[in-house]
Amino acid sequence: MLTVYYTNDIANLNGIEFKLTEKCNYKCEYCFSHSSDDKHACNDTVSNFIKLVSGMKEKSKIKLIGGEPFFHPRFFE
Repeated sequence: MLTVYYTNDIANLNGIEFKLTEKCNYKCEYCFSHSSDDKHACNDTVSNFIKLVSGMKEKSKIKLIGGEPFFHPRFFE
């Protein structure tokens, strides 16, 4: 679920997208990602993502894509 495009310059990234989960209870007609599957990013992936974004500049944008992020058990981390 985490696709990393390698760069040595994490601190200067303006933003990053992360697919935290595929599960979603909404049925938005424009969305392709409404699934009842409990497919979440694994604990190692989430931990690595948290480490990665902690090195980014303060005003970087973090966009959670895919399903409803609140379904992931570690969302509030």
